[in-house]
Amino acid sequence: MNNLINEEDLLLERPNLKEECHIVNDGDLDNYIKLYNIYNRFLIQYIMKRFWLIDIDKEMEKHNGEFIEVPYDEKDLYQKSASGYLKYLYLRNNLYIERLTNEEKEYLIKLQNQKIDNIDENIEKFIEQTYLKVILENPKENNVFTNYGPNNKKFMAPTNAIVIGIRVEEFESLSGNNMELYMKIISDLQMTKKFLETKVERTFNIPFSVLKYDEYSVKCKKKMNEIGRK
Repeated sequence: MNNLINEEDLLLERPNLKEECHIVNDGDLDNYIKLYNIYNRFLIQYIMKRFWLIDIDKEMEKHNGEFIEVPYDEKDLYQKSASGYLKYLYLRNNLYIERLTNEEKEYLIKLQNQKIDNIDENIEKFIEQTYLKVILENPKENNVFTNYGPNNKKFMAPTNAIVIGIRVEEFESLSGNNMELYMKIISDLQMTKKFLETKVERTFNIPFSVLKYDEYSVKCKKKMNEIGRK
């Protein structure tokens, strides 16, 4: 599946991108999107390896049954970018490619033909040195919160936090006779959340948030809101 973010996707997420980054023509925008996509695909692979997300993803798939694919027109920027890499987990934060130096951008261009399954130590080192400033909503603000989740609502996280989302089966499909399965899924998510929080915060000493529910599953949103109020 195509994992490339296009102009429409990016401008929906950041409608003021051109003004913020002083993009004055289509060539500049095309170059920004190219850099975004190159960095994004290597970042996802690095995060998967660094925090064992691929193992957690496979474990959730094994226990939670068949993954329910979301229609393409219901996906947002994040799920499109992670599609093909992860089924149950996805990296929530947007990328701020403009924060890279010119030298770092030149290095990215050299990587554009590099195969995704062939990340060497140099690429890993590059991601390690740059990704916190690229991914964090606001890396300098410790006590400012922003909205994440469906339509950027309901889920609050610090702007300097790494945010990982977890997608699960639609809860509406679980009838009253499946309460045991429901509790098993909740337990799995809590364990995953605790593991990720411990590993990330010990590694980087910055906030880390896990969105526990499938924000792309339209049918379960109302159900999740009801559960959250109980």
